[in-house]
Amino acid sequence: MKYNLSEITELIRNRRTIYPEQFSSRKVHKEQIELILTNAQFAPTHGNTQPWRFHVFMDKGLETLSTFLG
Repeated sequence: MKYNLSEITELIRNRRTIYPEQFSSRKVHKEQIELILTNAQFAPTHGNTQPWRFHVFMDKGLETLSTFLG
């Protein structure tokens, strides 16, 4: 998928914060999450330190975390 500069500019300028009450209840497939996290590792970091730490909570684990933080 190729984007031109104006499309990239539009994506950057139109991004907005999403709050928990706006989240969809639609399930995100594990493969999609893995691809998103893999792509995130390509973001630039200060001094190429790459301090990546990801925690993914799904299904029962998400419910447990929600109850704990509740």
